[in-house]
Amino acid sequence: MEKTLYLQIFLNSFLWKKIQYEVVFGSNKKIIITSDLYNVGWMIKNDYKAKLKIKLHTGEYVLFDRDSVAEMCTITDTQFLDLCYRRFSQLKVFEQEKHNLINLCASKNNWEGVEYFVSKRFNCKDPLAVLEYACLYGNYQMAKDFYSRVASKQISQNCLTNSIKSKNVELVQMIFQHGKQEFLKLSIQTRERLLLSAASSGDLELFLIVKKYFESVPLFIIQKHFIYSKELVWKLLCEASVSYNLYRYCVDHFDYSVYKDNPPPLSPMPCISNGVVNVVAHLLENGLIGKSSIAACTTNAIANGHYVDSVYDTIVCHFSCPLSPIPFNSLYQIKNSFSSIASVEYLVETLGCKIDLDDLIMSTFSTEIFQYLLQRIDIDLIQYHHLKISLSMFENNNLELVQFYLENLDPKAFVKILQNNPQKMSFELVDYVFGLEKVIQHIQRIDLLDIDFIMETCASKIEDFKTFKLVFDKMFPWCPKYLKAISAKILSGACKNGRILNLKYLLQQGFQVSNFNSILIQAASEGCFEILKYLVENQIEKQGSIFRIDSMVLYNALNYNHTLCSKYLLKRCFNDLESILPATLKSLGEKGNLILIQHLYELPQFKKVDFTPTLFACVQNNHELLESYLRNKGVYV
Repeated sequence: MEKTLYLQIFLNSFLWKKIQYEVVFGSNKKIIITSDLYNVGWMIKNDYKAKLKIKLHTGEYVLFDRDSVAEMCTITDTQFLDLCYRRFSQLKVFEQEKHNLINLCASKNNWEGVEYFVSKRFNCKDPLAVLEYACLYGNYQMAKDFYSRVASKQISQNCLTNSIKSKNVELVQMIFQHGKQEFLKLSIQTRERLLLSAASSGDLELFLIVKKYFESVPLFIIQKHFIYSKELVWKLLCEASVSYNLYRYCVDHFDYSVYKDNPPPLSPMPCISNGVVNVVAHLLENGLIGKSSIAACTTNAIANGHYVDSVYDTIVCHFSCPLSPIPFNSLYQIKNSFSSIASVEYLVETLGCKIDLDDLIMSTFSTEIFQYLLQRIDIDLIQYHHLKISLSMFENNNLELVQFYLENLDPKAFVKILQNNPQKMSFELVDYVFGLEKVIQHIQRIDLLDIDFIMETCASKIEDFKTFKLVFDKMFPWCPKYLKAISAKILSGACKNGRILNLKYLLQQGFQVSNFNSILIQAASEGCFEILKYLVENQIEKQGSIFRIDSMVLYNALNYNHTLCSKYLLKRCFNDLESILPATLKSLGEKGNLILIQHLYELPQFKKVDFTPTLFACVQNNHELLESYLRNKGVYV
């Protein structure tokens, strides 16, 4: 292993602990079978790039569909991209996509990909669209290169808009310089929007560039008073309020004196929302916020979290007005309201903010805040929402609050979590809770159906085997013995997510079913090869001729496209099967699994099977290699 990679793993306590755990106990989750992987898009999206590289290098079968083309265009490693493209270029389908690769890369902000295809002398289908993407993502060099490729040397409105959004001053300068004529052709309303967008960037230099071109209209000096209308000047002040420097520039260079005697044409709320104290202070000093706006401004300041030594205090002090209850029904509506107990106390006790259920749920990370809010909330409000509260509490792994909650409010909460989201709990938390007497007393009174459901959920969702074993060992001393004889649902639960350690432990404890088919179907559907193999070889074959595996087990493995499971079942359990359902053959064609189709076609017992449904489906889905294989074998639609 490379030294750098080793150190990264060794120094990451989470990864190191997980590796040690799996060495001791083994993996307790569904293992992705790399031989099942062949869809290029899926492998790139799910970060199986290393395996895809190997398959491409060794010439193994891989499938390109439209999603795969889009995912290929996200690859920034040009050597890897070259591997993918060389395989993709061999296909006759997706001709439209082949002419659009540069644009696809640009849309994904993949400029390494753009450079790769440009270096291969690809013809860019729409250079103006690439220019627009370069402006959007702030790539000055690419914008410069692709502007030279635009035949009409045209700058679109999107280029102007996107360059401002990028906040790249150099890029804005270039785009507006080249696009001056296009800018002047825009309506006055559109030009105003671009100027306001530049002001909202908070960058004075960027704003001055756009302002320069905004004022470059013919006869601007004569029309200045009309162009910079009262409404536009006020909008500029509001948008510029995100930065005090830019705001001061607007104040110094635009005439806002008219607002001292007349109310502004629009609300000053954007200035309040931005929370720049110096800006708000200037507005107050110059009479631009009137007494009639106090309630709205203070409410806005609080909602945006500007309430301690900030905008709210500035407004209240300026008008010397008493603190009044605020119109909020929840702390949750106020930004940063849970930052500290002091913040919560100030909002509730000083400003009179009300409390609701969401606040209690949000506060479970802090025992102190939770208990403070609990004393002030209507207790009837929470009696039907214990699950939501306890789920948040267990997710935060707050042992102190868990103890308080289970002993004083709802001892059933732990069982509710086991029934719904047991994977949210750590081993330490589960161990701690099972030590609480009230919890044990409640577990002893749980009925059979609840225990059955709890164990099915835990067997399916809990990946950490130690935690699952702990739950099982603590709960089953009070479990009726005959539960083990009707445990198909519990064992099926373990198959859902490949929880092989959970399954083995249940079987070791005497769990059994009269018919294993339901469990095998579940394992085959999920593609859990390890579980399927274990059940067939260690549970079923021991029964000899007593038990026969249902063909639906195989059909589920085939229909869900699980190659290794299908091959194993065909060899081990269904070597005398002579036909396959047409629907299954069609499903295989839709998925384009050439590897599995080749295997089926070469099996002696399937020589008489008609693969026409497979060919028809693969033609409809543009699976060129599979179509070619079947036609070469004499299959025709």
